[in-house]
Amino acid sequence: MADVIDVILADHARIRRLAEALDRCAASQSGGMAAGAVWTRLAEVLEAHMAAEEEIAYLALFRHGDGGGMMMRGAAADHADVREAVREAALDQAGGRAWWRAVNAAVRIIDDHMACEERAVLPALGRRAGPAERSVLARRWAAFTAARARDAAGAPARLRVGMSTGECAGQVVVALRGDLDATSAEGVGALVTTVAVRVPWLIVDLGELEFIDCAGLRALAGVQRRALRAGGSLVLAAPSRLVRRVLDLTGLMTGVPVCATVEEAAGLVSGQSVARKLPGPDMQDPIAGPSAAGLQRQQEEGQCDRHWQPGTADTQAPGR
Repeated sequence: MADVIDVILADHARIRRLAEALDRCAASQSGGMAAGAVWTRLAEVLEAHMAAEEEIAYLALFRHGDGGGMMMRGAAADHADVREAVREAALDQAGGRAWWRAVNAAVRIIDDHMACEERAVLPALGRRAGPAERSVLARRWAAFTAARARDAAGAPARLRVGMSTGECAGQVVVALRGDLDATSAEGVGALVTTVAVRVPWLIVDLGELEFIDCAGLRALAGVQRRALRAGGSLVLAAPSRLVRRVLDLTGLMTGVPVCATVEEAAGLVSGQSVARKLPGPDMQDPIAGPSAAGLQRQQEEGQCDRHWQPGTADTQAPGR
């Protein structure tokens, strides 16, 4: 019976073999082309491994509490540092001094990260999850990595999330439904960003979203950064207990308001808590729309209709 711990350890061994191959390239001074080829493969394996940990292993491991949220945020910070080093390496010619500095930084971080996992995280997973659950996680890991490989090969993916737009009390609302995961996060993030560019204060209705993983949260966090630069913010509304649990556990959306209902979110955006970011009572903002006072009157009068447009469920995502 497959065990996710064995799968993770096998990935660790593969990462170390590739890191050793990089060391041999450096020692033999074989040139940037050979080292660049090894690094390209290592970077691919690192990203696939980190993504699978985030989407499959960590949520299962840390859902019971006992400091799990803090451990998960620490692991996510390690992953972010590795990804940043990978991006830095891509800016320089393979084999150059700056390139080796970025590559070595990534290898050091992931080596420490794997040692920590083997010392503490994987034993904890063995204690918290029985053989049957670990077998299920191993199958999910295999399916996830296979899907990533198909995407990398350019195979079209089916989006399992729908998106529609409407309004409540004069505020723009984007509603998501279905599963927002690694297969759809990039496309949905881009679509929501196109709305956030025009409407800095944007309500995202999660009422019909059944599942979200770390990739989906990272996509929404990217939209939030864009909204903050425009002087606004996302406001999340009506998450299910499962989605709310993921939000609280990961900490990836810290600082983003979360409301129980869309109506409450609309009141937050149009109320006194954000009035300083909206035009005065006699002004009309070309982007944000009516003033806070006008929106407050609409809310008090019960004008909170949703006119949803056709969504994008079951559409084809472009191959990568």
